[in-house]
Amino acid sequence: MATTTMILKMKLLIDTKKNRVLFAEANKDVVDFLFSLLALPVATIVKMLGKESMCGSVGNLYGSVENLDYSYVPRPKNFFKCSYTHCNDYVTDSSGVSCPSCGYKNRHIYTDVR
Repeated sequence: MATTTMILKMKLLIDTKKNRVLFAEANKDVVDFLFSLLALPVATIVKMLGKESMCGSVGNLYGSVENLDYSYVPRPKNFFKCSYTHCNDYVTDSSGVSCPSCGYKNRHIYTDVR
């Protein structure tokens, strides 16, 4: 059985003074490969192997996310539904807003958001 080797190429424009990538150009295979890496449970892999044994900056990335301040993590939104049963299921993310159909205040937390 013959094995094939795929070569992945990227063009990067790097600002060496600020040590960051300004522009990246890649084909679909490279993007698919990067997305497959992002789909892996990185936290589990880093915990098993340790941050020091990770290649590249994956360990640093995990450490940065691990030390992220909670003020940067968005809180889950609450949604409110009109409690009057004959309304047209008006849902809003603001508590106390009047329903446009009946005028009642929306105070019932809506849990069936998809």
